[in-house]
Amino acid sequence: MLEDLFQCRLELCLRLNSERYTPAEIQNLLWLMDWLMPLPEPLKIPFRNDLQRRQPDKTMPHITLFQELGRQEGSLAQARESVIEALEIRFGEVSADLRERINALDNLRTLKAQLRCAITVPSLDQF
Repeated sequence: MLEDLFQCRLELCLRLNSERYTPAEIQNLLWLMDWLMPLPEPLKIPFRNDLQRRQPDKTMPHITLFQELGRQEGSLAQARESVIEALEIRFGEVSADLRERINALDNLRTLKAQLRCAITVPSLDQF
């Protein structure tokens, strides 16, 4: 079922560029598609990658899915920076190893929990 949804959305997106729609019409149709046929989280990045692979020379209008993915990536980057900054403010220099471990985190809830910990932990060793 999810594979069918994935393929159906992909084919619709591919056809939008081959039809004679204006960019505004394409944008509206993509928003409608996102509302009527939302993709589950695990399929969003593979969908974007597959679409870009199939139409590397096409510039698609800003798709809500892409906006969402960009916001998520930006939120993760900001959350990582906040954890590191809180640790630096409280304890001074943060080791490269700890920075790597924080930058490897890719879950916003985990990063929020780590930020709370960075603010309340008594020492850097206990973090």
